[in-house]
Amino acid sequence: VQLDDGTPDGRQVCAGIRAWYTPEEMVGKRVIIIANLEPRTIRGEISQGMILAASDIKEVGENGDPVERDVIVLTTDRPTPAGSPVS
Repeated sequence: VQLDDGTPDGRQVCAGIRAWYTPEEMVGKRVIIIANLEPRTIRGEISQGMILAASDIKEVGENGDPVERDVIVLTTDRPTPAGSPVS
């Protein structure tokens, strides 16, 4: 995912959200990210941070592990400038 984080070049973040969000749904969405992580290569792509998300467990298996869940990307409830710090 290419993000506008308020810097001239933006930021690329690899996120495992494809099962829950289409690329079109992510356009214009203001997401909360962790930006102070060292870049890592994930599946051949450089990831420069992490998108924060909550997990809503729909069903739990016999061993207590989630069998089905929904992932909800964390956003702001009001418009905020790209790159605003979280506090």
